[in-house]
Amino acid sequence: MGRGKKGSKAPTSRNAVTLSTGDILNAARELKELPVSLGPTVTFHRGTKLPKGLLDRIIDITRDNMKTSYDAALGWGNWDDHIKRDEISHKHSRFLLRWREGATDSRTAEDLVAFVHFRFERADDDDQQSVLYVYEIQVVSSYQRRGIGRELMELVEEVATQLGIDLVMLTCLKNRPEGLAFYKTKLGYTLHPSSPETVKGFFSWAHDKFMERPVLNGMVLLNCVVYGAWRCTALSFRVTPREGERLRRFLMNNFTCSWDDIMTKGRWHQSILYGFSHITFPHFIFNTWLLYFIGRPLYDRLANEKEFGTVYFSGLFAGAVAETLACRNRATPLVGASSGVMALLASLSVLEPNRWWYMLFPIPGATLSSMQLADINLAVHLVAAPAVLYRQFSRRFPPRYGSNVAYVGHLAGIFAGYAATKMFSAEDADDLGEWMSCWYRARQAHNSSERREEAAAAFVPQLTTIQLTTLTIYQCFPYKCSTRAFQGFIHSPSGRRSPGFTRIRGKRGVLAGGSCVLGQLVHSGVQMHVANGEQLGAAYKAALGLGEIPSEPEVMFRSTDVPRVYQSAEALAMGMFPKIMDVDPSNLTIIIPDRQSDPMTPSTTVCPRLKNALNEFHDAPGAKRRAKQTSAERAALGRITGRPEELNTNDTRDMLNIYDSLFVSLYY
Repeated sequence: MGRGKKGSKAPTSRNAVTLSTGDILNAARELKELPVSLGPTVTFHRGTKLPKGLLDRIIDITRDNMKTSYDAALGWGNWDDHIKRDEISHKHSRFLLRWREGATDSRTAEDLVAFVHFRFERADDDDQQSVLYVYEIQVVSSYQRRGIGRELMELVEEVATQLGIDLVMLTCLKNRPEGLAFYKTKLGYTLHPSSPETVKGFFSWAHDKFMERPVLNGMVLLNCVVYGAWRCTALSFRVTPREGERLRRFLMNNFTCSWDDIMTKGRWHQSILYGFSHITFPHFIFNTWLLYFIGRPLYDRLANEKEFGTVYFSGLFAGAVAETLACRNRATPLVGASSGVMALLASLSVLEPNRWWYMLFPIPGATLSSMQLADINLAVHLVAAPAVLYRQFSRRFPPRYGSNVAYVGHLAGIFAGYAATKMFSAEDADDLGEWMSCWYRARQAHNSSERREEAAAAFVPQLTTIQLTTLTIYQCFPYKCSTRAFQGFIHSPSGRRSPGFTRIRGKRGVLAGGSCVLGQLVHSGVQMHVANGEQLGAAYKAALGLGEIPSEPEVMFRSTDVPRVYQSAEALAMGMFPKIMDVDPSNLTIIIPDRQSDPMTPSTTVCPRLKNALNEFHDAPGAKRRAKQTSAERAALGRITGRPEELNTNDTRDMLNIYDSLFVSLYY
């Protein structure tokens, strides 16, 4: 059974508009009131402004109606309250709520009998049409078959008509035939070309996957084609030797590199194309595998395909020039993507130094960060490359002596990758000397405190409110810190300043001068940040005895995973300061520190209010409930590690100690 059917319907009439799709969507998202008459029983709400009780009611209604269908639908995964809560609380989520007839102005969550959840989005097709996408339409079971669903959908279509939206779209699960009949027969919806039902098979799926990262996937595909061509030469020699020799010459003249090729014959294209050539299967599979798995996160991290291609091709070119110059007498020409892969790894270690990798060999299951991998790689080549050069130029060895591994080319690729990244992302890149000493800083970053945070996130992801080691609170510090020499990050993971970051910081996007108020936020998942922000905001007010959040607060977020800061800062701010984010986000100043500088951490002895706020977290019903829910999991971990007494506790104040004990068992 497929994932679902995606239906669409164009509004029956629409106003004449000359706005672009982007302008239409932006105008629709900014609306605080809809341009239609809703009547006394329907109200309009933003997802970020829903009260907690009403949000819980919406989740309960959806769960009652859809949990069985979600669990049975292939490709959707089982029902998850937290995922649904994040979807509902999204900044672009909008709701039409249908209340019980006769309910007064003092409505409660129990008076809600139906709702429709929708967003204004851009279509995935080539036309990029504006879309009002219906995420959910749910009616309480006792109120179904009364025309309420049709009433809400007609309101949605009227909204789309008034705003000039091109399409109203929704996704209906195939295992709910009554829903399909409702949309098709009663409302007149038809399948949209982007629906899984209209996909034409493997080639269409492969095309979509290829276009997700076209440059990277094209490199991988070219590696496969050239390797296949080398294999064909071996087969052709057995069948048609003349054709086999012709193909071999073509490959040798275009997909290999030597000093004679580029300097004597002037075939400079070979200084790039050799990187797509692999003759033996182990060489091909290893380099292509590394190219894809190292290139994929870097491809998503850089601003565009041009930057990714520049990093990779600069590594190939530098590797070709350095290797052929230093080892011009080598017996075999240069082939392989290794120099380009080295450039990608160096670039990734600059931009995402704390991305962790699981090793398959030589120590299966061991973990190393991008920074550590790059530094080990650099150390090996700083030793091997001079050794190769010594052998190459020493009279003690034959003049054509050379290594099968292009250590000199690899080393050149490493530095070329660093230089290209420095050119594109100077604010994210350390100086060369600091980058080359990254092993020490990587070990520092992965200390016991970081391990505890990562263990908490890995084993009990929802314990984030307990894992907060400090709170962002004013007046907890007897000192001020200067930001004049402060090198923070003002760019998003894509290389461009994110819209959310711009809204929070203002259009200038500059770092604040003067003093800063410090607070520490541990490593946590993006999905929990809005909920974390709500908890932080409540503790913020309680600890300071404030009736309202200050109009211009200043906070500092600390994260061990640099790219995640930009995705999480806005979500946290939406939870902590909902009024400010809705009215004037520029009043909120968020400072994101340089990963080299470890911000000062407040102590509960310095700030008694911090201790009180932490106690509130520990005593919160949600924290205690989560501790009980994970008792069986922790008991199993206790048996595995041989520390059942230390892990078998439901006291929320002992949770951090639990993860300390766990890592003592796992790491030492």
